[in-house]
Amino acid sequence: ERQLNFLNSELVKFTVELLKCDLNERDRVYLTSALRTVSDLERVGDYAENIVEYADKLKELNERFTDDAICEIDELKEKIHDLYSHVMSVYVDGDKQAFAQADEAENGIDAFTAQMADNHIKRLSEGVCTPETGAQYLSLASNAERIADHFMNVANTVRRALK
Repeated sequence: ERQLNFLNSELVKFTVELLKCDLNERDRVYLTSALRTVSDLERVGDYAENIVEYADKLKELNERFTDDAICEIDELKEKIHDLYSHVMSVYVDGDKQAFAQADEAENGIDAFTAQMADNHIKRLSEGVCTPETGAQYLSLASNAERIADHFMNVANTVRRALK
């Protein structure tokens, strides 16, 4: 996280200096897109750090997620990896078809995290998990959904730059 913050700061400073130069429109659009993208990826790092803190909190409480919750987290992780792959195809290759796939994947993540919350409430009402564990679970799902949002921001930034 510290490295991401440092790199974000230095890249922003460098890019701002470049934007002060006499640039053609294509280069200006590229640099503006790079600024947005770097910011979004830095936020992904912030959310990843939060997720690690949730794991630390569970360890401190000597708690763990239920097997069902772990399966849901694994599925969410796969969905985010899928989204990331599509976003990188948009970013690296300018693949417009991958943008549609990324958008579909992100919508699926939104629906899945809502389902995770519903499943959690059911487990909580059945006494299968504790409120403390549940709070960490819901926060993890929320942060993962925000990671997906920032990945989509990157795809949207690239898409706008390609127009």
